[in-house]
Amino acid sequence: MPDANVTDTGERRMTTMFSESLTRHRERAGMSQAELSRWCCCEAGHISRLESGKRQPSREMLVTLRTALSLSDDDADRLHISAGYITPRLADMVERHLLGREVE
Repeated sequence: MPDANVTDTGERRMTTMFSESLTRHRERAGMSQAELSRWCCCEAGHISRLESGKRQPSREMLVTLRTALSLSDDDADRLHISAGYITPRLADMVERHLLGREVE
C-alpha cells in the first residue's frame, strides 16, 4: 500500500509550484490580484486562494490566466504542468516524439 505521506507531500509540492508560479507571472505582468481577477471574471479572493495554495485551478481557469497574463507557450506549459495538467501542445509533442505518431 502506498505511503499516504508521499502522496500528500507530492501534492503539496505541486500546489506550491503552481501558487509561486502564478504569483511570479502576475507580478511580472505588473498586476494586482484585483486586476487579475477582473481579467479572469472572478473574485479577487479566488486569485488569493490560488496564490496561497488553498485552491487548485480548473483547466478553464488556466486558459483564462494564460490570456490575462499574456504567457508564452513555454510559460503556459509550465503553469499547466505545475497545476497537474498537460496542454494540448505538450500532448501533441508526446505523441509525436515518444510514441512515434504524427498528429493530424
